[in-house]
Formats: sequence, C-alpha cells, structure tokens
Amino acid sequence: MARPLAQNLLADLTQRKRLLLCLDYDGALADTTAPDGAQPLAEAERALRRLIEHREDVVLAIVSGRNARTARRMLGIPAGILFIGLSGLELLDDDDHRELLVQVKHCLPSLHTVRDWLMKEARSADGFMVEDKEFSLALHFRNAKPEVARDLCRQLEYLVAHMVRGLRVSYGDMVAEVIPSNAGGIGFAIAHLLERLNDKSLMAIYFGDDPSDEEAFFVVRRAGGVTILVGPERETHAEYRVDSPEDVARALTALADALEGRGDRANP
Repeated sequence: MARPLAQNLLADLTQRKRLLLCLDYDGALADTTAPDGAQPLAEAERALRRLIEHREDVVLAIVSGRNARTARRMLGIPAGILFIGLSGLELLDDDDHRELLVQVKHCLPSLHTVRDWLMKEARSADGFMVEDKEFSLALHFRNAKPEVARDLCRQLEYLVAHMVRGLRVSYGDMVAEVIPSNAGGIGFAIAHLLERLNDKSLMAIYFGDDPSDEEAFFVVRRAGGVTILVGPERETHAEYRVDSPEDVARALTALADALEGRGDRANP
C-alpha cells in the first residue's frame, strides 16, 4: 500500500533535485466530473501560477485524456506549463507547438469506422456519451446502467479486435478509450519529456488517480521518480498517496511557500 505523502516532501526534494512535476488534470487538479465540465480547484490554480515563477526548481506538466489544447484552455493558464494530452499521444510545449509522440495516420480509417459505430450504438438516452478526440475516442458510461454498459463495452472490444486494425481499447474511470495500438501511454510520454528536456538533475513526480495511471506510476518509479496516488487506498505502483484533489492543492501550495521563502531569505 502507498504511504501518506508528507506535505513537505516536494520542497525537500527541490533541495537536491529539479522537479518535473506532472499532474493529472481530472482527479488530481480537478474533481472528476463530466468531460466538458471539470474545473481546477482554485487553490491548485493559484499554486500553479506561483510555481511558474520558479522554473529553476520546477518544470510543470499537466497530463490529460483530453487533447492538450483543450486541457490548457480549461486550466486557464496560457503559458509556463507543458501539456501531455490524449493520455500520452501528444505533447504541447510552452510555444503551443504540438508534437505527436507516435504515428497515427495508419489508424485514422479504423477510428472513423469505430466513431460511426459508437454514434449509432452508444445512445445518450441510455446514459452514454461519446467524446471525439481526433486521434482517439472515449465512451463514457458513468450514467449508464452497469449491465448495459458491460454489454456495449464487450461489443466495442469485439469490433476493435476483429473488425478494424491498428486500435486497442483501454479502460479508465467509467470510460473506455479507443486509442492507436502503438500508443505508449502516459509513462512513455513522461520518459520522452525527460529525454527532450535533457537535464540530468530532473526528477519526475507524478500525481494520478485513475487505474490507467498505474503504467505511469511504474515507469516513473523505475526511472527514480516519485509517484503519488490521489484517492482511496488500493493496490498500486504508487509510493505515496493523498486522499483528494484538495490535498494535491495543499501540497502544491506548500511547495510554492517553501520556494518563495527561500527566495526571500536569499534576497533580504
């Protein structure tokens, strides 16, 4: 089981390392809600704006299943933060330059086929919502009856496995994602970002809440980073845990306070 996160841990780490601080948007910065309605906690947003001023100590990256530009718009901070979008398929830098981390052209016809099928079979009247993310598709079934959702997900899995090519189904919190089969995931994207930043002093930190974050926890820990589960206790690859996005906001605020305190002492 993951250990409780000490509130001063992040600040202590910056005494000897520069942090690549990666935060899942839904469930870590914002309470998980409908795909178009999640807003970051006000305290978390304020802390991020403060941390942007300490780039010598912290590089900020937001992780989302949405496309990166949508996540940037929803966060409401236009500059100073990197974004990993589409659950690791894309990277958006501070200059709004978008990089796709894997080839996706080969699977576009298959995505079109699955999109048409979902639009026909996943009826909103049954509690489903289909989210088109350009290079992936999300079937949200939080509001569907469990037996109806299970049946439709089985049909979706069969379609992806036997009727199209180049795709796979991945599950998150009450959502089935249809993504390119060569997608590396969030852990792959964080590793790519570490390599791209090319700073040997960087240590990756990842806050995530979803079962799909376990791959990222495993990769970040293997690279010597620190991993924090947000939410109830469960079996996890994460080393530490906090209860809620409110705890994440408090940890970010504590880090900002510590970094600003050091600056005040260095410049009396």
